[in-house]
Amino acid sequence: MGARWAEVISHLSRVSLSVVADARVSRAKVLADTYGVSYSRQVKDIFKSDLDVVIIATPHAFLFPLAKEALLAGKHVFVEKPGSRTPEEMRELCRLALKMKRTLAVGFNYRFFDSIRRAKQIIDEGGIGSVHALRIVHGHPGRPGYEKEWRMNKKLSGGGVLMDQGLHVIDLARFFFGSRTTKVCGYISNRAWHAPVEDYASVVLETARGQVASLSVSISEWKPVFTCEIFGERGFIALGGLGRRYGDGE
Repeated sequence: MGARWAEVISHLSRVSLSVVADARVSRAKVLADTYGVSYSRQVKDIFKSDLDVVIIATPHAFLFPLAKEALLAGKHVFVEKPGSRTPEEMRELCRLALKMKRTLAVGFNYRFFDSIRRAKQIIDEGGIGSVHALRIVHGHPGRPGYEKEWRMNKKLSGGGVLMDQGLHVIDLARFFFGSRTTKVCGYISNRAWHAPVEDYASVVLETARGQVASLSVSISEWKPVFTCEIFGERGFIALGGLGRRYGDGE
């Protein structure tokens, strides 16, 4: 993800990439050479610089300590989702951002896909009436050896697919409903990859207004998939795909 954010920044006119850091120096050097910036193995060197914003894109176990250190150094922070491995860590980051008067943002980028933004606009304009239900299916097939990668290591990831794609679809449910979740139930399984964390999760959320979201995420699909169905009092919105990665389009 760090390489992707570097590419995104290279296309922006109001910000510029200054330095990259990676525990693997060779990887940091390749990225730095690509964009003509400096590199470092020591993240702390970046926090000591006069940069305005730090983007943190690491395995989940390192998100919280690095984000905390960056905030304490007076930086605005964009941290990849999930932002931390536990709610307690995330609350601490939020409190610290308020104390330091710095912006803390978590990478829920699905909100910014054109199709998602258009659906939200239709809802906000009353195009389908009051939204009462939502159904999302999201997943990918993984790859050979996926069960040995850091995302399937509970110590590094904090959880399986629910901590990965799962958080995106939970965020979308909150985004479309605009109401706080009050009830949760669900099911998880690791029968596909037999790893210590879940590779399939099914979750049902209910909001304070009685809206219900049915969410299914997995890394046991035959091909990448994303479908989102939004049920309103006077209409229905169906989204299929998220660009080239999760379907044929948006």
